[in-house]
Amino acid sequence: MKKININSKAHKAAGILPIVEIDNNIYFILGKEKNGKYCDFGGHKNDNETYEETAIREFDEESMGVLYNKNKLKKIISKLPCHFNKKEKYITFLLKLKYDPNILKTYNTLIIRIFQCDNKKIIPYCKNGLLEKSEFKLFTANDILKNNNEQIRDKFLKTFTLLIKNLKK
Repeated sequence: MKKININSKAHKAAGILPIVEIDNNIYFILGKEKNGKYCDFGGHKNDNETYEETAIREFDEESMGVLYNKNKLKKIISKLPCHFNKKEKYITFLLKLKYDPNILKTYNTLIIRIFQCDNKKIIPYCKNGLLEKSEFKLFTANDILKNNNEQIRDKFLKTFTLLIKNLKK
């Protein structure tokens, strides 16, 4: 994937798509949103944020810092491959992580415990963006593209489809 130049003002939103390799197979870590659909870790920019700042903030908020260290991410984000969905004005950074199944289990267990404390089946409201994802789950590219159980958020599916086409070039 080629590095692209993007005008910082051209984006409306940005996010990070974590990738892991398990037994020579590529998986994407997606988070489950309030609507029950899975997608990457991203969202709309605040005021004068650059696309890198938007992606880092959204990723850190939505993963609650569990998947990757925010300060390390700031140092490497400009080197990460990215894809710009011009129609949606959305930038996706690809972040390859070393797979640790305990991270996913820990996050999912923590969220279950939060639900038990709150005694509700919905994610509690949190003004700073935390607790937006109720579960982390691994998906292959085919799982996402086929979307058999309609588990994938539509906007993310469109961006992911373009991203995969771009990767194949």
